Amino acid sequence: MLFSPLIGLLMRKINQRKSVNQEEKIDTSDLDPIVDLEDSVLVIGFGRFSQIVCQSLLVRGINVSVIDRNIENIRAAAKFGFKVYYGDGIRLDVLRAAGIEKAKCVVIGINDTQRIESIVQNLKDAYPKLPILARTYDRKTTVSLIKHDVDFIVRETFESALALSHATLMQLGVNKIEADEVIAEVRYLDQERLNEEVLHGFSTDIIRKYWMPKPFIKPHSDAEALNEETAEILEKEDDTNDDETAIETLLHDDSETEKQKEVE
Repeated sequence: MLFSPLIGLLMRKINQRKSVNQEEKIDTSDLDPIVDLEDSVLVIGFGRFSQIVCQSLLVRGINVSVIDRNIENIRAAAKFGFKVYYGDGIRLDVLRAAGIEKAKCVVIGINDTQRIESIVQNLKDAYPKLPILARTYDRKTTVSLIKHDVDFIVRETFESALALSHATLMQLGVNKIEADEVIAEVRYLDQERLNEEVLHGFSTDIIRKYWMPKPFIKPHSDAEALNEETAEILEKEDDTNDDETAIETLLHDDSETEKQKEVE
């Protein structure tokens, strides 16, 4: 009997703690918890390329955070219901603020080749195990990203050119199986050339020796000029300036004018 008041007091304290805990759980339900972190993606740049990539992520219900230094692109990404951060993806503090430490992978969709390489370098230094998927404009950037062990690289010009090539073959009556085989062969031959570029680099002498624009296989016939002006052009021997122009064309698949049309 002596302990009955103490026992009663103790039971009241326990019940009060339970009530407080229940109230705290109810209060936290109003917050916006981060869920499905294993499926989150950080996208750097929300131009025309990344917008298409993100359409698929949106359909699948993937959580996406977007970094862009263009105001209009930020507004566009917000319409998708994504988490958005206005800033430069080169900066590690911006990457952290946008949730990179919760991301399962990073998609780089910008069109500035130098910034692509800088972002990749920063990511590899700070988050070496984080998968990186990147879009490139030219072969030089592609080689650089291969050397940085980027997990997936898509060469925008190359892939779109192959798609158009495949459609052209089928338009000419080539059946799909054969068209697929032709594209696979071209892809294989190009990969061999790309492997050589990774191995030897891009010095002017090496490029002249190995990678001046040329067909993968021996042409089936000789070139034919269709007018006198063209014939004169073909008769002239290539000079150094022509070589430099050809080298620049090889390294950069798209013209600067085309690249400027797209805002990151």
